[in-house]
Amino acid sequence: MDNELAKKQGAILSVKEKAVAKMGIAAVAFCLAWAEWLTPSVPPFVGKWAWTKIWAFEVMGPRGIVGIWMALGTLMLALGLMQLWNSEKRTH
Repeated sequence: MDNELAKKQGAILSVKEKAVAKMGIAAVAFCLAWAEWLTPSVPPFVGKWAWTKIWAFEVMGPRGIVGIWMALGTLMLALGLMQLWNSEKRTH
C-alpha cells in the first residue's frame, strides 16, 4: 500500500491536539475512578478485561480497581502535559 497521500498531508492531529486528547482520556479515567469509588465492582467479573479487575481486586482489595483507573488517568495526564509543554517550548 502506498502512503504518499499520508506523507503529503502530514499528521491528522497537531501535537497540541494530541496532548488535549490525552488529557481528555485522563479526565474520563478520573471520572471512572470516582464512579468505581462510589459503587465498587464486586466479583465475579466478566468481559475481555475481567482479568485486570480480578488482579486488581485480589492484589489491592475492593478498591483496587480505583487504583487502576487513577494510575491510567495520572499517566495520561502526565503524558498530555509533557507533550503540551514540549509543543509550547518548540513554538517559542
